[in-house]
Amino acid sequence: MPELDLDLLRSASHQSMAGHLTGLFAAGVRERPLTLDAAGRAVVDAGSRQPLLLVAPRADVGATGYQLTVKVSVGATVRAQVTLRFEPYSEAGAFLPAFHPDPLLPESAAMPALTVEVAKGTGAPAEVPVEQLVEARLVEGVMGRLLYAMGAEKQRLRRQARELFAMRQLEHAARNALDRLGLELGVPRFEDRLTWDVAKTQPSSVTEREDDASYRRRLALYRPFVMATPRLVLERLNGPGDSAANTGPLAALGITKRFTLYEASTEFAVGIRLMGPHKAQFLAHVKQVYLLGPGTASPAVPANRLLTQLERTRQEDMLTRLRTNFTFPAGALLAPGLAGALDLVGRCRMALGAVRKWFVFRAQSDVGGSRYELGLGVEVETPPAVELTQMVANLRAGTFAAGTDVQLLSLLKSLTPVAPAEDPVGRWLLAGCGLRTVHRTPMLRYYLSHVPIHSLVVGDETGPAGSLGVRLNAPEDTGLDTLLHHALNDVEVDAGGAATAWTRQTAAAAPALWDQAALLEPPVAALAAFTSAGLRPARTLAEVKRAVAGLKKVPPELMVTLSLEATLATGVLANTATAVARLTALVGFMKKRELVSVLPLVTSANGVANGVLLVVGVIPLPARAILLNPRREDFRWYVLPLSGKPGTLEKQAGSRNRYVAPAQNAGLDAVVTVTLARRNRADPRGGVRPFETKVVMDPGARLNITQYEYLMNLLERLTPLGVFMDTRPLREEQVDPGGQGQAVPMTGLLARSFRAFQQGYHPGERDTPTVK
Repeated sequence: MPELDLDLLRSASHQSMAGHLTGLFAAGVRERPLTLDAAGRAVVDAGSRQPLLLVAPRADVGATGYQLTVKVSVGATVRAQVTLRFEPYSEAGAFLPAFHPDPLLPESAAMPALTVEVAKGTGAPAEVPVEQLVEARLVEGVMGRLLYAMGAEKQRLRRQARELFAMRQLEHAARNALDRLGLELGVPRFEDRLTWDVAKTQPSSVTEREDDASYRRRLALYRPFVMATPRLVLERLNGPGDSAANTGPLAALGITKRFTLYEASTEFAVGIRLMGPHKAQFLAHVKQVYLLGPGTASPAVPANRLLTQLERTRQEDMLTRLRTNFTFPAGALLAPGLAGALDLVGRCRMALGAVRKWFVFRAQSDVGGSRYELGLGVEVETPPAVELTQMVANLRAGTFAAGTDVQLLSLLKSLTPVAPAEDPVGRWLLAGCGLRTVHRTPMLRYYLSHVPIHSLVVGDETGPAGSLGVRLNAPEDTGLDTLLHHALNDVEVDAGGAATAWTRQTAAAAPALWDQAALLEPPVAALAAFTSAGLRPARTLAEVKRAVAGLKKVPPELMVTLSLEATLATGVLANTATAVARLTALVGFMKKRELVSVLPLVTSANGVANGVLLVVGVIPLPARAILLNPRREDFRWYVLPLSGKPGTLEKQAGSRNRYVAPAQNAGLDAVVTVTLARRNRADPRGGVRPFETKVVMDPGARLNITQYEYLMNLLERLTPLGVFMDTRPLREEQVDPGGQGQAVPMTGLLARSFRAFQQGYHPGERDTPTVK
């Protein structure tokens, strides 16, 4: 609903007073508009009596006023020429007197014809014609002139009120008004300017009072109140729309590159292992009451289950379709959720033209461990590439089998197909049908589950009774952790091939090489080479021995020992520049590929150093080995009692643990292990954790110290409570605080090398700001 304005005349107070006159008084006031032409000229016919020429802006004047020149002529003679100035925030209709005749002129005397010329002066907008910028009026009569004189102060009061109101708005406030707004928000004006000391590689400052433009830009972060949504964050970072350049508030600081915001892309992977003497009875109960049997003869749903007839019919129809679309081993059992997801996969395959049955190798198994004992997963064959290619082509062409129902069509049209060369199992289809785990197992098979198990396995370990270990297996269950597997493969590609850089040692062979390293104190030259490459070696023989003892306690799947090739190792032992440069590059590749820790060792034979080892891991390694990345894999353990007295766990976190059953009344427990995994991907790297977001700037962009400071405060303002904003990629690679053309990693103490704009305070702690 439009705002109702009851004061239409506003600053034209003389018009308001004239409107209230009656009788003879009203006859003493005459006012008429003058029409200005394109040149700003108007003609007043002869015969006007006691005229008063008034000029006013047609629209409200903004923060900058302007001047006009008004010239009044009688014939060729200039009778008067005045300069009028409309101050900032003058209101439309705020008339100023431009001409009145000699006060001694008799009242009955008539004026000759007048020519009025209005010209724009200082500050007047060049793009607005003068006839559209101002209006001119002629007031006649002593009463009219008197009314104008009586009400002239009103327009001055209204202009002052408008200016005071504008000073309470951030876009118009200046000087002391900005300081007052800053006092309210807890954002004081800076009395110095942040700089970068190139020689000391640290922030510094110079005394310099902050100007209004910079201060207003900082205050804008906190006015008005904002609700941090992804869309709003991107608008504050990049500006509205999808322009190739940055058009947001940051553009005023010279930031032209755009930002990308990544939301959480990981989920909790869960492994469940049953522990206790009643495990067999519990599994028998689960089979009888919950699991469905597509690998059993009809009737597939036991008659003693308490189901409605509608639900029983639905389940039996689903099992019939499963037998049609899949080949199950005899007696195969599935959890209901898994059966529903596989049924949807089978229907989608048929709709896309796949007529071959998909072969299932394994389903529920009492001895199948954490993956299979509860019927939460199946192992299937890799589908033929020809079949997947046909399905992809049919989906892209919109070709579906006759009789496909509307809901299935809607699902299929929402999927994005991927060629078999990139996705050999059809993960794009499986994930869309609700299968949250798609993990490659040995012999070109895949483990599928509707539960986010991913490659997590909880198994028995050697040691005391109840010893358990958890692994987030690499594809094909090679024995390595999945993060370590993918990272090492990429590092070897980055290095030009493993054969040119190192040899991977097996978990069985590595301890013997470590023992060789514990026989000799590292040479001084090798220590210097390690340090120059950014590594932190064990420097004394005692430290090396402690490191080796610590390595033997690290789970073998979480680390790999690499033997540097002979030429590189010899160069490192001699601390040659070429070898140090190669080693530095290798360490950089490891950091880039998200390996967590690297420990260098020097092997020996007959008391002589003869080789170099790099032990790389996805957890921190012993002997204060260098940490390349702060993130590490972690596993959390829980005990969920199912019956009887619950057992306990020796640890709450780690890849190894021990379940201790109660001495009496032992029942059944579910030992649950939780870690993070990447949704719909085998490679966990680059994931954004739950309750996190990540902001990344376009490649090649650089931020100076001022831009970095503003951006960090902006992101802090836009981060919701309970959410972590990950700025590591930006801080490590895209900040050039000294303008030297080279990024400086803003990590460690430098990560907070900027001033907080908003500072908490209590009322009365600060004095009222003064004008400076």
